[in-house]
Amino acid sequence: MKFSHTSFGPISIVPGENGSTFPFCTSIFIDDDTKVLIDPGAGLNPLGDLKGRERIDMVINTHYHFDHIAYNY
Repeated sequence: MKFSHTSFGPISIVPGENGSTFPFCTSIFIDDDTKVLIDPGAGLNPLGDLKGRERIDMVINTHYHFDHIAYNY
């Protein structure tokens, strides 16, 4: 299943599985000189599109709830 995301320049908003409701959240990916993933709790399927990227330089968690930190690895 391909998940959709919305992009604004280098910023992509990645809706989480289950309508971004617990245990998932919406993630944000910034594809710039520094590749940043914010709140990687969208789930493995929505974030799977990022696997083909060169790298992710930084992961930022806005807060320490399971739905926001679940996919930090």
